[in-house]
Amino acid sequence: MGFISSIVKSYKLQKISKMLVGDLSGGMESTISNWGNRSGELSKAISSLYCLAKKDPTTRVLLDEYKIDKDSFRDLYWLLIRQQFSRHIKGHYIPASTLVFGDTLEYILKVKNNPSLNMDDAKYRVIRYFDRSEIGEIEIDG
Repeated sequence: MGFISSIVKSYKLQKISKMLVGDLSGGMESTISNWGNRSGELSKAISSLYCLAKKDPTTRVLLDEYKIDKDSFRDLYWLLIRQQFSRHIKGHYIPASTLVFGDTLEYILKVKNNPSLNMDDAKYRVIRYFDRSEIGEIEIDG
C-alpha cells in the first residue's frame, strides 16, 4: 500500500471509528448502553468499515479466503465488542482497526476458527500489538 493510500485509509478509519463509538462524554459504558438506540448509524458505520477492508488489497484477500461477507463481517465486529475489545489505544479504536489491518484481521480470524484458542487472550495480544505500534504478523502461541 502506498503512502497516500495509507493516509486516506487512516483518515477514513478515524471517521468510521467516530461513528462507531459515538459520544464518549458519558464514558464507554454509557456509549455501549446507547448502542441499541443507534442501530441504523452503527449498521451504516460497520458497512463502511467492511467497504474499507474490501478496498485494501491485503484485507480483501483475507476476507475472500475466510469467506467473510458483509453479514459475517458485522458478526465479527460484534464478537469483538462482546469480547470487550472496545477501547482506544494510540489513536486506534481497537475493534475497527483490528478488522481493517491485515495482520490483526488474520490473527483474529485464526483465533476465532480454532476452538483451542481463546478470544480473551487474543484481545490482550491485539491491544498489546497496537499499544507497542507493532507491525507484521502476529504469531499464534502454542
